[in-house]
Amino acid sequence: ELYNYRLADSSVIFDTLYHLIGFGGPSSHHVGQLIAAHKLLDASLARLQASLASIPETQDDEADPKFTGWDQNTFWNPCSPEDPPGDYFRLKLVCIMLDTCGAYFERGPARHKMDRFLVFFQRYCLIKAPLPMRVEYMVRDTLGELRPKLRRYDSIGEVDSEL
Repeated sequence: ELYNYRLADSSVIFDTLYHLIGFGGPSSHHVGQLIAAHKLLDASLARLQASLASIPETQDDEADPKFTGWDQNTFWNPCSPEDPPGDYFRLKLVCIMLDTCGAYFERGPARHKMDRFLVFFQRYCLIKAPLPMRVEYMVRDTLGELRPKLRRYDSIGEVDSEL
């Protein structure tokens, strides 16, 4: 509602959304700005590649090491509490926020930010899977209202390749 009455900027909304799916830790601070999100992902990938440097590559290794190490902890800070697998409170909060003010991000840079966030949000939903039917319908309704033609991802690997 604060955004609807122009009391909060869109960057505040996106930071809040990313905090909710980023486990609220300081590592997800200002990730609502695309440059910060990409820097955080690049740093995570660099740490992963550095840790895999000592592992010899074989021809029968079919998995792409770029994606095998990426998990739900990309935006996670060890100082903040974990998000239990069966707890869907953050997911519901994101859906409520998107239902309330997501329709206002339809043009310009705000649309691009929203499209990028929806990819991250789908990744978060895949991490939390399997979702209860009621929560799954809530997510589908929210995404359907915001972007009816949005590509739905089936695996975390697909989402990571998009990011």
